[in-house]
Amino acid sequence: MDITLAMGVERLGGHWDAFSVEVLGDEGRARQAWARLVKTFRSLAVLARQKGLTALYDEQMYIPSEKPWTLAETERFLLEVNRKNRGVPVRPTLDVGHAAGLHYGASGPDIDYREWLRRFAAVSEIIHLHQTPPEASCHWPFTWRYNRRGHIRIPEVLEAVRLSHQEFPSSPLCEVLKPVNQTWLIVEYLPGSIITEKQVLLEIAQTAEYLHQFVPPEGMEIAV
Repeated sequence: MDITLAMGVERLGGHWDAFSVEVLGDEGRARQAWARLVKTFRSLAVLARQKGLTALYDEQMYIPSEKPWTLAETERFLLEVNRKNRGVPVRPTLDVGHAAGLHYGASGPDIDYREWLRRFAAVSEIIHLHQTPPEASCHWPFTWRYNRRGHIRIPEVLEAVRLSHQEFPSSPLCEVLKPVNQTWLIVEYLPGSIITEKQVLLEIAQTAEYLHQFVPPEGMEIAV
């Protein structure tokens, strides 16, 4: 938090936790670990407020050991952490490629990136974008080569964000969080180690050109 403030930034986020396989396999220990997780985030939220931060973020994941990893867990996490929260709000960071829990038995809405956005974009200030197939989280660029292989469609992303705000008054989260006024769509492109710097820069440029077809460089407003 001190480093965050020294950088002139008011918010801190990432992914923070991991439950061991042994804990996940024991219902009682898993319940205790969840309670500790909620208590820890509440404490961090209070400390963040004391230091001058304005929000904490926790990124949704796609394996059972990293919480939260399903739609229901994410809603439960946000409700429990933010209910009677005396600190800064704890908000989700969303990743369109993290609806990939099918290898651990997730199905239906839990593996639909559009449903994740519809449920939680209204309270998220950060959405990670990358091209990927449904069964993985590949962090590919948005180039013609990868757009043919991946399933992320930017018009569907934007429509899901709009719907999230439109439907937010009926969301249980409206009891504990205010909707955000601004969301940053951030490309999370992770090139492999054998990709040359020249190729990386080219793919970044092509990704920006592609995305600016839908969202101009100066941003856009969505009215609901």
